Amino acid sequence: MPILPEQCATEDALALTVRTGGLKGIKIDLVPEDATYTVCVEINLADACFYLATRRNPTEPRKFKSVDVAIAHMQRLFGARTFLVNLA
Repeated sequence: MPILPEQCATEDALALTVRTGGLKGIKIDLVPEDATYTVCVEINLADACFYLATRRNPTEPRKFKSVDVAIAHMQRLFGARTFLVNLA
């Protein structure tokens, strides 16, 4: 399923949303076509998942080359400790 531009958010927007709405969870999904990983942030007050956007194009999801880099980035950005990694 393609990720729509309105489902993407910058680091600053996600950090603000998490601070105000609360972090429900973070999912890291494998994109099999190019063997990369995307990060989906679930917010308590929203019934949606927002993907971390690239810095250059905020309407495209950021892709990580390895799952450990994605996890480290989310720990640094949100202080997250628990992750759901979907490799299927």
